[in-house]
Amino acid sequence: MANISFTSSITKFCLITITAILIFFTLSTAKAKNISTKPFQRIYAFGDAETDAGNTKSSTGPTIFRYVSNHPYGQTFFGHPTNRYSDGRLMIDFVAENLSLPYLPPYLNEKANKSHGVNFAFAGSTALTHNFFVNNNLTLDTTPVSLQTQLGWFNEFLESEGCKISPSVLECEAEYVTDALFWVGEIGANDYAYSYRSSVPTKTIQELATNSVIDFLQALLNKGAKYIVVQGLHPTGCLTLSMEVTPTNDRDNMGCVASGHVGPVWRLCLNTRPPPIEGIHLVPCAPV
Repeated sequence: MANISFTSSITKFCLITITAILIFFTLSTAKAKNISTKPFQRIYAFGDAETDAGNTKSSTGPTIFRYVSNHPYGQTFFGHPTNRYSDGRLMIDFVAENLSLPYLPPYLNEKANKSHGVNFAFAGSTALTHNFFVNNNLTLDTTPVSLQTQLGWFNEFLESEGCKISPSVLECEAEYVTDALFWVGEIGANDYAYSYRSSVPTKTIQELATNSVIDFLQALLNKGAKYIVVQGLHPTGCLTLSMEVTPTNDRDNMGCVASGHVGPVWRLCLNTRPPPIEGIHLVPCAPV
């Protein structure tokens, strides 16, 4: 049985996930028992720019972030740009550190050592497929990569490791999947952003994107995944970009964009969809 937590933050950019229970408790237990083995040998990460560790560059990522390959990106930790959408490390980097694993290499780096996991996250990714935005004439979506694309990359990775031809498939997946940590980073904000002020209702995006995430998680379970962390969708009204492109009088009591909060709605939708996946344990989130 797999335990999946659907969590989301609603206050001051704080992200509350099951990570503390799943990972750090595991680490503490291992230390208390003087166990030197790592709780996970591999991590597989998925998501958008908040998790992308180099699958996109200035020339391939969202045009609004076309300087990601240049200074000041990466300056506070690496000392140079690493094509991360941050001036330093990402949340997934801290997870890897706490698990005593190397930083995850981007999937599209063919020369990277991927023996301890892979980062499939791609900046600009959506929960919905690119065809949805094309068919609805939503031209803001110029990144033809979705969660389903990343799932396809994961399958290709397994095949490249020999998980293709029966009967070796089960043995291979036991080695590469069963005892791995799956990190599903922030996903869905771009779906809302690309459809902003369009004829497509927000509720439609919410329902379809949520179903897409559920289907993605089910696919991971079908592969044999046991340990999955779903980061959740933070309040999009607190994003710097949202605050930059909206009027200053459109603010809530936290100083964020009042009309731009979709995080709590996403969180509630995930938590109240009955039942999301058979065998799933949902950890209650803080009330809105």
